[in-house]
Amino acid sequence: MASHGGPSSDWEVGEYVLESVLGSGSFAKVYRARHKETGDVFACKVIHLAAIDAKTRKTIESEVTVLKAINHPNIGETLIASENV
Repeated sequence: MASHGGPSSDWEVGEYVLESVLGSGSFAKVYRARHKETGDVFACKVIHLAAIDAKTRKTIESEVTVLKAINHPNIGETLIASENV
């Protein structure tokens, strides 16, 4: 999870470059992300922590836990969840 408002151009987060917004909601945006070395493309959800209350934060943390445990062909793999970007 990140608290950054988002890029006006490409934005680097660790090993990934966030390239364009795919969708947005009340407290998060989903970006098209590309791995710097492999070029693999992912979706990256950036959550604006300042825009959520404690209850919503707990819900998001639970969602991340569940998504990390799921192995299903129609659900993308959760690779990283971090507040330190």
